[in-house]
Amino acid sequence: MFEEYEEEIGEEEEELIEWLLKRPRIYVPSKEEQRERNMLLRKRWKEFVEEQKRLARDPKVQSIVAQGLELQSIIEELDEHMDEEYLSVGKVAKIFKVSTEAIRKWIEKGKLRAIRTVGGHRRIPKNEVIRLLKKLNEDLVF
Repeated sequence: MFEEYEEEIGEEEEELIEWLLKRPRIYVPSKEEQRERNMLLRKRWKEFVEEQKRLARDPKVQSIVAQGLELQSIIEELDEHMDEEYLSVGKVAKIFKVSTEAIRKWIEKGKLRAIRTVGGHRRIPKNEVIRLLKKLNEDLVF
């Protein structure tokens, strides 16, 4: 095949050329195939955007998004107290954005476990707050 160039190219170069000729070709779609693919992608994108708009108008989804944003702010608030093992009723109320009385009722109803200090104050273990956050997060799934 390369007889006329034998003097100019060596054996290594000939092997490289043979290898290049034998390797599989890269498939390049035709312009028509590219157009069809682009049209299909545009159609799918348009359907996706329409579905997102429909979901954004759904009251149930709006409620879940709002609760999810609220949950995110609760998690950020909890991050500020990560070095503390037990949290006061006031701190937990601030984290959940409820009154201290609501936290006390949660404790009385057994939704939140707490201990009492020697002085009679309630302290909520940090892992209890995390457990309640996880439960709230599970309740958000529809």
